[in-house]
Amino acid sequence: NPKTKAKDWPDQEILLLLEGLEMYKDDWNKVCEHVGTRTQDEC
Repeated sequence: NPKTKAKDWPDQEILLLLEGLEMYKDDWNKVCEHVGTRTQDEC
């Protein structure tokens, strides 16, 4: 999401986001569930 700045994300969340994208591709519900600390809008 362009409104969410990458610098606002801790490294651990970025790693989880990237891992979730590899695992779930464009299923943002599952990607954000994998991150665990962000909403779908934030992802």
